[in-house]
Amino acid sequence: MKHLLFLILITLSFLSNCYGQATKVDSILHNRLNQEEPALPTKDVIHHINEDVYIYDVISGYKIINDTLKVLYVGGKYPMQKVTVFVKGKEPNGHVDFKKGEKWHFSGKVFLYKRKPAITLTNSDQLATRILL
Repeated sequence: MKHLLFLILITLSFLSNCYGQATKVDSILHNRLNQEEPALPTKDVIHHINEDVYIYDVISGYKIINDTLKVLYVGGKYPMQKVTVFVKGKEPNGHVDFKKGEKWHFSGKVFLYKRKPAITLTNSDQLATRILL
């Protein structure tokens, strides 16, 4: 009987610890990049110049300039992309491997580059990939 009670206590302790970790991960993801926040459609980014935006779309292509600069074409293939995303600096470029066809979250201030909307990312808090649970 004591062994059964001990086993139940250990199991409950383990389960509560797992639940606590899951809650902590959800909390961290929610604070870093709120994936429940509605993303702005990439076709509407042109109307938000000099504003902070949050978009979620497919990387249609990319160009690696050097180890601290990547150019991502989002929402269509170059030169018909809806948004150009510049990933600058060692910190975001060192932690991320972008692939064509993947959907990503991007946030940043919009500016015009060659008459098209663009966003510059300088830290990894401005981007994320979708995590399917």
